[in-house]
This record gives sequence, C-alpha cells and structure tokens, in this order.
Amino acid sequence: MKHIAYLIILLSSFNILFAEDIVLKYYSDKDDLTSYVSSTTGFPYTHQFQRFDIQAPVYIKSMAVYLYGESSNVKVYLLDHQAGSSIPQFFAYSGKGVLGVSEFQFAGAESPQRIAINFPDPVYFDGDQLFIGVFIENIQKTFFISTKTQMNPFCQSTDGGNYLFQYLANYNATEQAGLWASGGFAYLADLTVEYAHPNAISFLLDRTVTKGIPQGLAQNSIAWGDINNDDYLDLLVNGKLFLNSPQKFSDITTNAGLSGSPGNNAFIDMNNDGNLDILFIYNSSDGKKPMEIYMNNGDKTFTKNIVGLPGFRDVSSFAIGDVNNDNYPDLFLTQLWSPYPVAFPNYFYLNNKSNSFILKNGVCQTSPARRSRGSQFVDFDDDGDLDLYVANYYQETDELWENKGDLVFVDIIANKGIDKFTIDGKDNSNHGTGVDWYDYNNDGDIDLLLPQFAHPANAAFGFRGTTIYKNEAGKFTDTYNSELSASEIGITYEETHAGGAWGDYDNDGLADFIITTYYGCRYVDLYKQNEDHTFKNSTFVSGLNRIVSGDDACWADFDNDGKLDLAMSINRKFSLFKNYYETTNNNWVELDLINYNGLKVPIGAKVKVYANGNVYTQEVVAGRGQRMQKPSRLHFGIGNANEIEKVKVRWSGETEYVEYDDIEINKINKITNGENSVETGEVNNYSISVYADKKSNIIKVDYTAKDLALHLDIYDINGAIIYSENISNTNFNTNTIVINSLNLSNGKYFVKLVGNKTQLNSQFNWIE
Repeated sequence: MKHIAYLIILLSSFNILFAEDIVLKYYSDKDDLTSYVSSTTGFPYTHQFQRFDIQAPVYIKSMAVYLYGESSNVKVYLLDHQAGSSIPQFFAYSGKGVLGVSEFQFAGAESPQRIAINFPDPVYFDGDQLFIGVFIENIQKTFFISTKTQMNPFCQSTDGGNYLFQYLANYNATEQAGLWASGGFAYLADLTVEYAHPNAISFLLDRTVTKGIPQGLAQNSIAWGDINNDDYLDLLVNGKLFLNSPQKFSDITTNAGLSGSPGNNAFIDMNNDGNLDILFIYNSSDGKKPMEIYMNNGDKTFTKNIVGLPGFRDVSSFAIGDVNNDNYPDLFLTQLWSPYPVAFPNYFYLNNKSNSFILKNGVCQTSPARRSRGSQFVDFDDDGDLDLYVANYYQETDELWENKGDLVFVDIIANKGIDKFTIDGKDNSNHGTGVDWYDYNNDGDIDLLLPQFAHPANAAFGFRGTTIYKNEAGKFTDTYNSELSASEIGITYEETHAGGAWGDYDNDGLADFIITTYYGCRYVDLYKQNEDHTFKNSTFVSGLNRIVSGDDACWADFDNDGKLDLAMSINRKFSLFKNYYETTNNNWVELDLINYNGLKVPIGAKVKVYANGNVYTQEVVAGRGQRMQKPSRLHFGIGNANEIEKVKVRWSGETEYVEYDDIEINKINKITNGENSVETGEVNNYSISVYADKKSNIIKVDYTAKDLALHLDIYDINGAIIYSENISNTNFNTNTIVINSLNLSNGKYFVKLVGNKTQLNSQFNWIE
C-alpha cells in the first residue's frame, strides 16, 4: 500500500508538537498501569499490537511506545489497514502491510519510558484503522506497558467480530487457533498526526426520506429506468416501484398493479414496444416460485404475466441483452448456493417474443456448476456482439464467454489470464464478488473492475483483493501485484470487498468507482481517479465515511442536474445519496438512445463521445454486478471541454458506427436511430438566472420556460425546502419572479423551477 519509511528514534518523555498536531491515544494519566509476562499469562506471546481507529485521513508524523525493564533489542512496526480485519492477520501471515519500521536497542529503565519514533517525512494514510506492533527480544524481562482500565469494543457485529484495541500474537503457534489473544485494555502507545482534510465539505448526502423513499426499505436489488418516458428515472427496489418527479419519488407499487417481494427485480422491454416492463425473480427454499413479468400498459399500470418456467433457490445476479439480434432482450441468471455450500446452476433464457422465455440448456453453463455472485453482458472484444462475464465465488474460476454467434459461447478466460494465478505449480482463482466493465482510462477498450473477497491468510500466499484488468485490444493486464500483495494503482486491500460500480461523480472525464463491503464494522470505499489513471481514496471527503453497506451499489442522475447520484444500502437498508459536488470547470453530457430500427432500448450499443481531444467510450448495459441495473441513459463527464465535437454510436446488433453532430453539453440529448436525428431533451432546455441581495432582502428569478404551469422551490444546503410557490406562466418569453422578506441565514441556496417538461436549476449565496 505504501513504501516503508525508515524512522528516527528519539528517547524522550515528551514531544514538542506543532499547533495543528493531534496525539491519538487510549490512555490517560489516571490509568493504573501493568505489564504482561509471556511465561505467566497463559499465552506465550511473541508480538504485541495496539489498534488505532482512524476517523479521517491523516499525515502521520510520529509514533511512540512506553517500555520498561531490562535492556533488549526492540522492533516497532507501523501497520496499515490490514485488510479491515480487527486483528493484524495480514502482517502475521505475510509480513506485509508495513508503513514504517524501527529497530533499536532499548537501554532499560526503572520506570516506564516513552520512546518517540519520528517519521522523516509524514506518511499519508486514508484507511480507517492502523496498528502499532512491538517485538521485544528479551520478552521475559522487558515490557510494553498496558493500562488496567477496561475498554469497550469500538465496534461489534455478529459477522465482523469485535474491534478491540489490544492484541497479542504467538508466532510460534502451530495452529491458527493458538495464534491470537486479545485484551480489553490499551497499551501505552500513541500517534502524532495532522488531519489531511480539516475543512472537507461532504458532497454525497443521504436524501432518502426527503425524496419520498421510506427508511428501512430492504435492499437486495436496485434498478433504474423511465417507465412513463417523462425523462425522469424511476426506481425499483425489491419489488417496490417509485415514480420519479421533479419534487420527489412516489410509491406507486400497489396502484401500478405490482405485488410481492422478489430477490431480484429489473426493467426489461419484453415486447420491444419502447415501454419498460418489469421482471420479478424470486428466491425460494424449494425453488418452485416462478418468475413474473409485469407488462407496461402505458399508463403507469402493469399487467402480471407468470412465466411458466421453474423457479430458483438463490439468484445472485441477472444480465439482460439481445444476444441473437432478433430485437428481443434475453436473460442470463446466476445462482450462488442454498444451502451453503452446495452450488446451483446458472441459466440462459431466450426471449420467445410472446412475453416469456425459453430455457436454453447448456448455454453459458459450466459442469459442474460454480458458485456465482455477479454477471454482465459486455462487448469486450469490440466485434459488435455481446459477450458475457460471470464472477464466481468460493475460489472458483470466473467465466468469460465469447459470443461466436448462433447461441454458441466459448469460455476463453484461461486464455486471457483473468482470475488465474499459480502457487506452487497449481492454478488458483479468487472469491469474485462483483463485476463492472467501463473504459476507465479512455483508450477505447472496455476495462474490467473485479471486486474480490480475500482472507488475509490466503492473500499472504498470492490470492488477490479487488483489482482492475486493463483491456488493450482484447489483451488484459492485471493491475494487482501478487509479490507485493497490493494494487499497483492505489486500491487498498480490503478483505470483504463486495460489489463495485463505475461512475464519474465529479465530471472530470475520469471514471471513479464505489465499492461496498460485507460484514459489520467494514466500510465502503469511494475511489477518485487521478490523471495518471491511479486512484485515491475519497470516502471521507465525499461524506460516505464509516458506512456499513453490503451487496452492491448503483449510480444514476435521478434529478437530471448532470451529477451522478448514488443508490446504496446503509446496514443493508436502501439509501439514496444526492450529489452536491461543486465544480465550475467540469461539464457533462447525457445521452438517451432510442433505436426505431431494432432493439428500442439498445442494450449493447457502444457510444463514443469526442470532446477536447479526448474520446470517452461507454456501452448501454442492463444488469451488472450483484442484482444491480444502472440506467440505459449514459452519463459522461467531459472535464473542461466546452463543446462536443461529435458522437459516434454503434447500435446494438450493428458493426458500423453512425456519427451525430449538434450534441449539446450540460444537457440530456436524445439520439434516435431510424430518423438519424438528435433532440436535446426538454429537461434543462431553457434558461434561469437568480439575483439575490440580502441588504435589500430581495430575490429575483429570471426564467424562460415553455410550460404554462410551473412550481418554484428554494432549498437550503441540507436539502430542506424553505420556500415554495406555484406559478402561472403567461408567456414563453423571459419572466421574472420577485420574492421579498425571506428570513434566511447566511449560506448557499438552490433554486428549482419545474413543469411537465421543464426543469431549471440555479443557486445563489445569501450574504452581505
């Protein structure tokens, strides 16, 4: 994760600190002190560890330990995140994860002496925990001092364990069960740090309830799609349908005719009429509850159609795409296990053009079945047809099915070097937990984000944590360095990584990604891409710090403001995070594709956006990772480009690109095939400006809009509505709304003016 820093040792009883320095410790002058003697504790330890909980990114300037007793050779280690485990197992098994180490001769002391160890250069650290480890050669007569004050665990969970502060390890143990012991106290050890982002302002904020979605909604499956073609993305969560409007989401599940609690839900245009239908896929202990398809009636209601096919026990993902180019979407399903660890097969279903499916046995199926967690259709080799990736768990090899045509797929993953590595002459694979394909480095080839679960004991022998495989014309390069047991491009090794999802949250033209975790006391990570295509952890500054999630996540611009928002769980309950990221330089474009000559929702279409000398490439996807469906509308950040030079689209089922001009930035553009036309969406199509003067206590909103009836809202920085007004728009020229005598506090405010086909957004500062 970081280079090892060699340290300077200062023997002292105090430290002179800069004004901004903070000392992190878990002891006080009032504590009673003690020391452990290895031969008499009942646990013959060889190493001692003090865990530190790190609340925000820091620059580490020094560390210190208190020693007492006779002379001895001593080693002090500063250890990293250690895969998120409560115990520094990764270091114990591999000796890795060391941020700094110092070896010195302790001269001995009759009373506890503070040994301060300074870093020549401060070490930047952005994880959520650190460890100081101590090895004492004369362990029977030289002691690392401990308090006798009982401490509560920092965090506890049934699946993640107890996060204490004091651990002992016996490296001479012959069995893992005898390696570790824990104490309910703390060692006298401390870190001197400076917080790296003292003035950080969170920009991804939880707006679940204020947007009309109830708290406590279980999240297994998330899908985004526009069911009524009003240009607003509607939301489907575990069988609950929420209709999106400029103000908020409304639960229309019952009125729409939906019922049930499926383990998986998805939008799918079964009959290719341009209206999104809904697919419910159930998990049941006996595997007998069949899937259901709700056909869209065109009036925000649906008619149930029970698909006469066998049910499932543990569907873990779905992928939708027209693999045979007949203009009807097909379906692939994976299963994990039920009961553990018995594997159940995956299934491929062909659309029968009569609102149901035909099971195609043997297509994209292994024998014996593998335990699968994620899947996604992708044209990785850029030949114009849909291939399929399957992420497998249980250290079973993933599958990359190349589409040869006529429903013939060949698993070629062994030839690509993906999810395969050799230990002692034996081939091995990882615990795959998700999958998302995206051209993250803007070279025109779709790359692979592969979230992976990796126990520290396994990682020490070469098993990999989460990695990215760079695609270069169909040849893949793993960015994980097995010798270092670390990513080469900045992804911190975390034992329990779950699903991962790409999205350019700051519109700089470089795709970022969110990655979730299993287990309690384990936290999500948001990675921002740097210009050199490495990544930096931005979880704290984003506002997502210390979130326990699970499963997977999904980006979508639900309010059409050009910023990707985030749908993800908190403690496995659905949450919606609005993106307030502020930038004055970065622009965006969103593209809604409609194919009147084929598959109307053109899953598999590949799009290239040319702007400011760069080419940004994406594919339309329906279903990815674990039970997630991102919108078919494509969102591109384009950095400081002030115009789109051109857009090229290779429509699904085609091999040639069609070029489109007159694409507007900072707008939702509709591109239709069959008319070869581009239409700038009505959303955000007109103008708004705001003049605010606190001294005269006046706010003026100038706007041009086409709707006769409009609604004006003013929000504060927390998303609370502080002013609302219905407006009759008498003409389509520029109009002015004047608001007087609002009692506002100093700060930033947001203005939203909406109608049936119009949404105008602006903001102002209220300050003298």
